Amino acid sequence: MRRFRKAAALGLAALMAVGSVNFAGITTGAAGLPTTDGHDKYVNKNVFDVISSDSFGTKELESPLFDKTKGSSDITDLQVPTLAYDESSIGLVWQKPEKYDNVADYNVYINGKLAGTARENYKVNAAWAAKYMESFYDYYTTQGKSDVDMVNVDIHAYRATGLQPDTEYTFKVVAIDKDGKELGTPQEIKQKTTAKAEVLNIKDFGAVETEGYTSYDDEKNAIIEKNTKAIQAAIDACPEGGKVVIPENTDGKVFVSGAVWLKSDMTLEVNGTLWASPNSDHFEIGFLMYPFYTDTRGWGLVNAMTSDESNPIKNVRVTGTGTLYGNGWKYGAGSTMYGDGLTSNKGKNTQAGDPTDTETWGLPRYMGGGNVNVFYQGIQSKDSAYKYLKNTGNYDDAKIESLRTATTSAEATEAAKGISKDDLKFAYATRSSLLIMRNCENVYVGDITIENPSNHSVNILDSRNIATTNVKVFSYDGNNGDGLGYGCSQNVICWGNFTDTGDDNLGFGASVGMGARDSEIQTNSEVWMFDNFLREGHGGLAAGSHTGNGIQDVLFEDTVMNHIDMAFRFKSAPTNGGFGANITMRDCAVADTNQGWVFTTSYGDPNSASSTEHAEIGEFYNFASYNVSVYGANQNTIQVLADVDPVGDTSKPLHSHHNMYFQDITFGNVGGNGSYKNKNGWETLIGCDNSVFYNVYNKSYNSKSVSKKTDKAWNNIQYCNNLVFQGTTWDSLNACKDKMKAAMSGITVTDKNVKAEDYKPETTNPDTPSGGDETTGETWTVSVDKCLDFFNDAIEAKKVETSLPKVETKNTIHNIGYIYDNEHNKGKTPAPGYEQGFAFPDCDVAGLEKLIVPIARQTDNGTQKVSVRLDSKTGTEIASATLTKAKADGYVDIEMPVTLPEGVDTSKTHKIFLVFTSTGSTANYVANVRDLTGVKSSTALARESVDISQGMTAGTEYNTNGAYGTVKSLEDATVHVLAELDPAEAPVTIGGAEYKQFVQASTAANSDGAIPGNGTATYVFSPKVDCSVTLHSRATSKVWYFLESPDGANVTNTATDSAVADVMTFNLRAGRTYYYYCQGSKPMVYGIYFDAPVADADSLLKEGTATEAPSTPSQSAEAKSVKLSWTAVENDTDVFYGVDTYVDGVKVDMVDGITDTNTIINRLLSGVKYTFKVYVSEKCAPANSLNAENNKTLIGETEFTTEGTKDTAAITAPEGTSVSLESAIYTCAQGIWTGISKDDARVRGYKIYANGNLVKTLYNYQIKNYASVDKISNQVGRLTPGIDNKVQVVAFTDAGVEYKYPEATVKTLENYDYKAPVWGSDAKVTAKETKDGDLEITWDAATDDTAVGGYRVYVDGTAYGSDKYFNPVNGAKTTTETTYTIKKSELPEGFDMTKAHTITIQAGDTWWKAETTMGTFDKMAGFNWTNKGLTTNEIKAFKKGEVKPDVDQAEDAPKTDVDTEKVADAVLTEEDKAALADGKDISVKVKVANADETTEEAVKEKIAAVIKGSTIGKLFDITIEKTVDGVSTEVKETKNAIQFTVAIPESLVNTDATKERTYAIVRIHNGEAKEVTPITVENGTITFSTSEFSTYAIVYTDADKTPGTPSTPGTPSTPGTPSTPGTPSTPDTPSTPDTPSADNGNNSGGTTGDANTTPSSPSTGDMAMRTIMPLVTVMGIALIGAAYVLMTRTKKED
Repeated sequence: MRRFRKAAALGLAALMAVGSVNFAGITTGAAGLPTTDGHDKYVNKNVFDVISSDSFGTKELESPLFDKTKGSSDITDLQVPTLAYDESSIGLVWQKPEKYDNVADYNVYINGKLAGTARENYKVNAAWAAKYMESFYDYYTTQGKSDVDMVNVDIHAYRATGLQPDTEYTFKVVAIDKDGKELGTPQEIKQKTTAKAEVLNIKDFGAVETEGYTSYDDEKNAIIEKNTKAIQAAIDACPEGGKVVIPENTDGKVFVSGAVWLKSDMTLEVNGTLWASPNSDHFEIGFLMYPFYTDTRGWGLVNAMTSDESNPIKNVRVTGTGTLYGNGWKYGAGSTMYGDGLTSNKGKNTQAGDPTDTETWGLPRYMGGGNVNVFYQGIQSKDSAYKYLKNTGNYDDAKIESLRTATTSAEATEAAKGISKDDLKFAYATRSSLLIMRNCENVYVGDITIENPSNHSVNILDSRNIATTNVKVFSYDGNNGDGLGYGCSQNVICWGNFTDTGDDNLGFGASVGMGARDSEIQTNSEVWMFDNFLREGHGGLAAGSHTGNGIQDVLFEDTVMNHIDMAFRFKSAPTNGGFGANITMRDCAVADTNQGWVFTTSYGDPNSASSTEHAEIGEFYNFASYNVSVYGANQNTIQVLADVDPVGDTSKPLHSHHNMYFQDITFGNVGGNGSYKNKNGWETLIGCDNSVFYNVYNKSYNSKSVSKKTDKAWNNIQYCNNLVFQGTTWDSLNACKDKMKAAMSGITVTDKNVKAEDYKPETTNPDTPSGGDETTGETWTVSVDKCLDFFNDAIEAKKVETSLPKVETKNTIHNIGYIYDNEHNKGKTPAPGYEQGFAFPDCDVAGLEKLIVPIARQTDNGTQKVSVRLDSKTGTEIASATLTKAKADGYVDIEMPVTLPEGVDTSKTHKIFLVFTSTGSTANYVANVRDLTGVKSSTALARESVDISQGMTAGTEYNTNGAYGTVKSLEDATVHVLAELDPAEAPVTIGGAEYKQFVQASTAANSDGAIPGNGTATYVFSPKVDCSVTLHSRATSKVWYFLESPDGANVTNTATDSAVADVMTFNLRAGRTYYYYCQGSKPMVYGIYFDAPVADADSLLKEGTATEAPSTPSQSAEAKSVKLSWTAVENDTDVFYGVDTYVDGVKVDMVDGITDTNTIINRLLSGVKYTFKVYVSEKCAPANSLNAENNKTLIGETEFTTEGTKDTAAITAPEGTSVSLESAIYTCAQGIWTGISKDDARVRGYKIYANGNLVKTLYNYQIKNYASVDKISNQVGRLTPGIDNKVQVVAFTDAGVEYKYPEATVKTLENYDYKAPVWGSDAKVTAKETKDGDLEITWDAATDDTAVGGYRVYVDGTAYGSDKYFNPVNGAKTTTETTYTIKKSELPEGFDMTKAHTITIQAGDTWWKAETTMGTFDKMAGFNWTNKGLTTNEIKAFKKGEVKPDVDQAEDAPKTDVDTEKVADAVLTEEDKAALADGKDISVKVKVANADETTEEAVKEKIAAVIKGSTIGKLFDITIEKTVDGVSTEVKETKNAIQFTVAIPESLVNTDATKERTYAIVRIHNGEAKEVTPITVENGTITFSTSEFSTYAIVYTDADKTPGTPSTPGTPSTPGTPSTPGTPSTPDTPSTPDTPSADNGNNSGGTTGDANTTPSSPSTGDMAMRTIMPLVTVMGIALIGAAYVLMTRTKKED
């Protein structure tokens, strides 16, 4: 698993380029995916080799890829899923035969005897799924409610029950036809049941039954906590292979509990109801969906998880006939509560196709939830959200309490005012799921019911080998109430389940963003789902939106879905990354779905509270769908939506969903929504490439679709390439065959030549006055899809039971509202004169001259009026028309001249309301519309009014969205610009509009005309284009000053009239800055307006602004342009053209939607070689606000070098460029920097560096409105967690010129830690008894990515050292040390240390988030603990300590022997002896090391000086180390001498026969050199004794031999001072008799030194030698004595 994670991470890191997903360099499987062994388990290789090929979709197939009428009739892959067996049952599953068109059922034999069929067995062992399937087919097929032949799903599973424990059974399975005839050869498998498990009943551990609590107090809390501890105690005590049982309840009671934690090798059998506590304190906060997530959730009711990646939780079964009840939401429907919300509404929400027996098969329904609604709809979900808000400390208790006690949506909404959206979002995220399993291996979940979770129902994450069957999920319509989820898990088999959910039914995902790769999260793969029944829910089969590390190898088959929003749902957000691929959907029946298939990359989760680092946009590819029937696709049959718009918005990354295959898919009753809701077509293909639709047949339409004339197929095909429609697809009812043919036809390019030439625009005469930027009748369009604010006064007045008018789609006949037409009125009294209508938002009214709206109307008499009003349904009328024309089959363009009221702010967009009024007396009036078009004046840009109606705030820019420019104010701390007068004066009227009176405070102008400083109240004007500014003012006798920066020129204008008038108009030049102020105080300014330059301005500033033509936003003079041209492409349909621009092989720009055969490419540099690639595409019919295209085809390319030398001039950047970084998390932050592409047209884009590394290159075309935006915002990723990251933004040109922005710094969150500590390979734990009978445990330390926070100590499964329960995520620990002593009194009574016990040590980490508390709410639980600890079964019994002497002999030191026992005696102190008595062992180590190289020269000189003329032969160190209770000390001196025998190195042995060599030992100790005496030299060794330990030297002296005179043993150093004859060697320890000093030159024997020398022991010899040697010795002594007497006499005589 680890290897795959790393491989996947490496492969997916290569995806970070804009464009198609590329897996270059990674080993691929059958369908071109990153793969490891086993990732092709459910892929039909023959089919997917075709689908995944590059040529797929470029031509028709010779035959369908799937054929169930051919092949073998043998079943395959007969298996027992993971842990699908126990002591009395065994489950089987198998794959259908290749040929299964005639398969009706399967016979199953047990030990040779027919046991039954799969379908009959299914009714018993998947009763809920079976019953709902039966009702489904009865309703849609038997009763004929469907005109589609519903696919009859196959049942290919069986469970044998009533078996004997520990017994092997033989099973055979064979297919049969409808007559019972067996087909093919039976397949066989053997499986053994388990031994009978040991059962632990939670009641035996103290659990008690109560009512199901929906509130809590101290008494209830005590019971809940008691139950939680009892259940956990049973789990902890469960032996390997054992079973913890939650027994059936009596009298409707339940077991209320907090979170419990499962372990390996156990079964949790739930036969009663385990009811989640309403108190969220009983579910520790700390669950992270992914390690890098920034939101935090509560842990589940039942959990099985470990952070120990190498040691997962293994072999866990959760089963039983009972229920896990989440206690999340109140009963209700949507926002309507059922009764008190606490009484079950089971069976009250039956729908079409449901069983009629609601008593047995009825379903509950829960309220919908939401960030605010949770406070009156939730139970446990409310409690956790409430406590989060409370513990932020941001709000007073009364505020939070009002939210907690809300009983309606209105009350909750009101109470939530003033609470930040982020806090509400994060509070809502804390909700707990019901069953959470993470990092588990071998999991079985079967038979239980999961009901009413606060969040998800079942989350099985990062796990392997999973089986789920006959699980019932009842969570509809609770928010996020997903059914069975398998995130980042592998080898999943899911069959026979029933889900009725508030979110996705069966879901899987693979994490999100770059964090998925940083964390090495595994791909979600090898998933087999079949024989399930899915009801309600958002997605039936749902993959994503978490696609970060890929979802692949999925087989989804033989499943029935009813009332699902999206039957097959594949979703990804634009920044989630990854892919979904190698997925097969076949043999399914679907009814009443909004959308059949959905593939989208524009998904957004409104409830998501987490932020992550962005990855590349994901793609879906290599999909196969076969043999599926769908009755009632209300909004879409198939929607393939890649969120691209290269014509309108190049900032959206190009991608597509591709290599998709649909075969034998039948739709009926399509379009129940009437009007298109999603993307203007029942079949919508946007960004779909290389795909084949074979026998995809639309059989019929819903009556609403027919009445609204939306009954057509294949209507919306955009941005697609290589599509094939084949077989009965062409027979779809009302198929848009022209669009289908166009999509298939492709484009033929005959002339591939592209011409490039330098382009120089014609210059205008600067002396010619101009009225402003001419728009030549510019138009805009607002889509009818965006309409909002619907109203119908008639409905309100008459209380008619009907819905408000609503726009469903556009560009077809559809209703936007009625004056009581026949369909809705049903004969009720008509209501002439009442108004109804809606608003088009975001309309640009600047220069608006005319509105055009296509209206389709049906009438019999009377008239209808349309009034166009500004901003509200009762706003000022700006246009109107009377509708008298009737055109039932189409639209009439209604053109209405526009008159805008005086003073309207044209710098902002407005709502335009269309208000319809009936003047007739009959009911049948219908008004339908298309998109609203506005036509602007063909003269100058419209005048813009700056909104200063509420005064101005210092430093804030106003009119930022205007075309002309902006204005802001400067002020000091005591003066406010445009503060309202106090006392207020009556408003003034200017041009029919009222204005408040404000005071503008100011100081006098400087005498030298210098620009005022920031302390002066003034206006600052920043024009974008050449324009004028006019000020509405009450004239005074003051002098007004208008100053231009940077030259400080000033011009005055004195107003003399006291009336309010447009007394001042000044011309402004683009790109400059102007300051305005007045001499004196309290001048009045009411209105500020921008307009085109005028010739009679009050002041003509420098350079004669008013006499020059206005400019567009200025471009640098160095910017170049190239004109491209090509030959028109002949095609059956209109075409678009597009150009991609490259520099050095890198795409730097793109433009699309060109209608001519030439274009100008701007923003180029001189002297640079460019490559231009020109494309042609077929123009699509307008839809979805896209001017879209299909079949993009390369025309040709050309290289062109612009004229002139390479432009290396510096980039022009405005003053004050800046970079800021916000919202930093682990590895990213949001970067915001000054845009300078608008200031210098040569700027191509921006490079972003993080800590010196290039992390992103952002080209202009990837930035929306790059040429005009002042600030660019983009995420900066690949930051380093927990440090001050340095970020550098660098603007660049095509010539490589760069402009470096000021460096910015941001501190990111500390690193996230998701791995448990690690033990060393040789780590061990030891345990021993102390003399007091305590248990002392010592272990080796673990290591961790962050830090080891502590250890947990267990003896025989019992934890020690903490009052808090140890679970896998909390911070409770025994100790932070690596030793721990358990007192005898703490051990169980009768604890026998001589017997085997299991002692285990677990290690846990600590990291910043786990240590973080939620305000005062200290319950974070995100610690990571090992699952497999250090273990020993041995306790060393107490005994007195031992002394363990040892010798550490270095190889290059002289070989040294020592009497180790005497060493111990010499070094032990009295304290040491006491330690031995306490049972502590003591080690004594003698170390002998070579000192030749380590001894300093000065020391060597000291040694040599001891014996004159000697030579140092060998230096060596002798040291002694004593270790007591783990503490080591060096012993330098001992109380007794210790004898050592050192071998004379061979290199020191004398080989010169003419020389005599004498050896000595010299010791250097405490800086003093001294000869060691006595020594014994014999047999090539030197023996000496010492009590001082340091450096020693073997030294020697050589002397010439006297011929014929043997050496005399015992020759004294001084001839006149022989050895004392009266002190011979001790008789009982003589010198070695058989080794006389015969040859001192060879040093083979002899003794030197004084009489205290300890001689060696005698050598072994024969008896004769032993007899004669004493005699020789006596004779020797006599001779010495005689010699001594003779010498003495001689001396006296002399």
